[in-house]
Amino acid sequence: MIRSLDQNWSAGLFVDMLASTFHNMEFNIEATPGIEYSIYPYSEATSRAITFAYMVGAARNYYMEETIFLKKQEDLMKQALKVSVDFDQPWGSVRGGITGSHYFHDFDVNRLEVYSRLDLNLVEGLSLSFRSDLDLVNDMLSIPAGDASLEEILLEERARSTSYQIYTSIGLSYSFGSDFSNVVNTRF
Repeated sequence: MIRSLDQNWSAGLFVDMLASTFHNMEFNIEATPGIEYSIYPYSEATSRAITFAYMVGAARNYYMEETIFLKKQEDLMKQALKVSVDFDQPWGSVRGGITGSHYFHDFDVNRLEVYSRLDLNLVEGLSLSFRSDLDLVNDMLSIPAGDASLEEILLEERARSTSYQIYTSIGLSYSFGSDFSNVVNTRF
């Protein structure tokens, strides 16, 4: 839920829920309010945006198995700061950003995410996309205690502790329909 406060400011409330055997999560619920400032007015958001967002929220986690931190459930407070850039031009679009977050109970439990995306319009409706993400991960609180079996590792049935994640992709996409079918609220 996002509300525009004026042409540059908006406020939002995000509620997320998760149940996942991969993440050792029997149930998770998070409520995160936030505020965002856009350098360009909202009326220009479909062509260009540089935004700064701050969010702070609470989560309740119920784990399937006891975690490496000897927890079966816990309440957590977290904050995040996000800077993002988005430019859409006739030749394509450029997107990028950086997000830093941490839990209040331990500032060493944190995450830094950097992402970028370049879409090049080849012909009407056909685009070539390049994407890359780098996450420096120090906030994997739900990792279950004990070793994962070889089967769980090979089938990616269970998350394992790591200090980074890298994702890259190259792809083609084709879109058709109205010029306005992809217009969405760009805030947050």
